Amino acid sequence: MNCYWLLNHDCTDEQELELKERFGVESTISPSLDFKSVWCSLPCGCEIDREIIRPWIEAINPPDIAVVQGDSTYAFCLVDVLLAKGVRVFASTTERIASERRDGKETIITRLFRHASFREYIRY
Repeated sequence: MNCYWLLNHDCTDEQELELKERFGVESTISPSLDFKSVWCSLPCGCEIDREIIRPWIEAINPPDIAVVQGDSTYAFCLVDVLLAKGVRVFASTTERIASERRDGKETIITRLFRHASFREYIRY
C-alpha cells in the first residue's frame, strides 16, 4: 500500500514509522518540487482551480491512503473527493511547544511542532 503525502513539508522519520506500523504503508509518494511550490502558495482568488488537484484525484485510489493538509479550501476539496472514492485520508496532528525569552529589548518566541499522531478525516 502507498501513502500519498500532500503537505507543505516532507515526511519525517517518525511519521514514516507510524505509517508503516499503523497502516502497513510500504511506500510514501511525495509530490514533485513544482507541485510543492504551488501547494505552499496557492492562488488567493475566490475560486478553486480544480486543475491544481486533478492529478492527485486521478492518481489516488484505494487501497492507497493519503495525508492531506494545507490551504483549508483546497484540502477540503481534495479530501472530499478522495473520501467519496473510498480512500482513507489523514491529517498529521502535532504537539505544539512554545518558549519565550527576553534578549534586551527583544522578546524571542520559538515554536516547536512535534508529530503526535495521524487523525483520519471522516464524514459525520
